[in-house]
Amino acid sequence: MYTVNNRRNKFENGQTESDHVLTKYGVFFGIVCFLTALTQMPNIVDAGISSQIARIVWTIVFVISLFVRKRIRVNEITPLLIMAILLIIMNVVQRLFSENTYVTTLTECIFLSMYVYISSVGFHDVFTGKDIDFIANMYSIASVLAAGYLLLFGNLLRGLSITVYAYASKNSLGVVLFTAIILLLNYGFNKGKLRKIISLAFIAELTACIFLMKTRAMIVCFPVLGIIYMGYSSVKRKAKVICILTLTICVILLINKHFYDIIINQILFNNMGHSFAEASSGRGEQWLNLFYEMRRYPLIGDGKTERESLILTALIQFGLLGGVPIILYSLWPLRKSMQLIKLYKSKHVFCLFCISVAYSVDSIFEQLAPFGPGVRCFFLWLLFGILMTNDNLVQGESV
Repeated sequence: MYTVNNRRNKFENGQTESDHVLTKYGVFFGIVCFLTALTQMPNIVDAGISSQIARIVWTIVFVISLFVRKRIRVNEITPLLIMAILLIIMNVVQRLFSENTYVTTLTECIFLSMYVYISSVGFHDVFTGKDIDFIANMYSIASVLAAGYLLLFGNLLRGLSITVYAYASKNSLGVVLFTAIILLLNYGFNKGKLRKIISLAFIAELTACIFLMKTRAMIVCFPVLGIIYMGYSSVKRKAKVICILTLTICVILLINKHFYDIIINQILFNNMGHSFAEASSGRGEQWLNLFYEMRRYPLIGDGKTERESLILTALIQFGLLGGVPIILYSLWPLRKSMQLIKLYKSKHVFCLFCISVAYSVDSIFEQLAPFGPGVRCFFLWLLFGILMTNDNLVQGESV
């Protein structure tokens, strides 16, 4: 990526004509995102073919990127290279001094995120603003279809008690649906009254599905996202009004005793009491046991223990020497987007920032976010890779 000064000087006149052109690469990646997001549909997941579809799709992406690639700047992949080398070294050390004899799921997911990132970086600066808009729309449509299928043909609206989890893969699908909400907020309200109405309806559907699935990590992200939108001064007034109205409705609902019981007791606390340990499905106890579980291999980790948090899993599996760098690496997109958002008002950077925040929150509750499992977090690394190589998009259309 160019230096900050280069960025400031290169595109002072704003958008170029090419920003409004949909290229063949935009169409291609739109199809890729549609198919990848669609793999989270319940019937595809239940059939056990979601991973196979994703592998085929992203293998094609990587092969094509080899022919398109012009060059990759070292600073665009330096953190990635350092992390890859560190993981290899840690695995060798653990084989020598601990009981680890295999590659963990966390390691596999980190390398998978690197694979997606390198594939998108390989396309360099071929993408336009119209391409990103199309890619976001295709991802959102696939997410809406997945949510619609679950609402219509799943158990969410068929009389199932809200005290029961209606979908086993709710955490993976919840991340996909929340990502689509962010994309709709950033790209769905740009043109035409009809498109805005449709986007708002889609957001309502996705939100309802997340709450009905009781994907609590994503439910926590809703007020966080609202705060971001209201606090970001360049966000259009309509977006702020939507966030304020949504939060107001939530407050009104919580005042009502019946809705309070459903939202707080049944969804958030899952009828398991009101303590943090009970509400977190045992996650609170895992945090309390962190130092106890690290006692044997505090520096290199035991190489195998998995807990319901990326932070806990990284520290216990890889110790301080490997766990801390993994946690810092997981925050790379967030840190970079925070740096850029201070300089530019690009809606693409703002979108990356929102997704990074959501996935970082998710990493507190899930052991593989923002890397996986599978391809559920792929859009973060795809968008990050695109923006790391495209100064025009970084300094392009404002939010």
